[in-house]
Amino acid sequence: MTTTTDPIDVIARAAVDAIFADLRDRRFLKWLFDPAGEQNFIGMLEGQPLTGLDLDVQDEIASTWRGHILTALTASGLSIVPVASGDVGEGFVFWNPDSGEEYSPNHPVESGECEDAERIRSSTEQEDTLWNAMQSEFARAEAAEAALSPAPAVDEKQGEGR
Repeated sequence: MTTTTDPIDVIARAAVDAIFADLRDRRFLKWLFDPAGEQNFIGMLEGQPLTGLDLDVQDEIASTWRGHILTALTASGLSIVPVASGDVGEGFVFWNPDSGEEYSPNHPVESGECEDAERIRSSTEQEDTLWNAMQSEFARAEAAEAALSPAPAVDEKQGEGR
């Protein structure tokens, strides 16, 4: 089984783990979904040993369930950003119905920037850093453009630009 750090996959994996924990706490199912797999001898059934499900089969079931959960989460349009403890920035990330996901250093509704903002959350420190870097690049580009723009022509008779 492969492990990813994709936030949606992490959520799906946690959901599947919760389902398995529930199954392992039920009367008969707990024996089938035992963490020891087929090493868990349940008893004899019609002369054949009855064991827990093979761990590969359990992994296959978990993978299928995770796929169903990933499909549902992805179809929901959720924007999931992992936030480490203590990694809360100073700005806000929100969904603007007109343009999609946006960042603002101010609360979008309270500031009037986007009165119909949805899914408002605090930014992360990394998002703040990226936004500040982007603003610096915009300012640098505007300064470079202004420096390279030709000065307006001056009408010598009137001393004004043409």
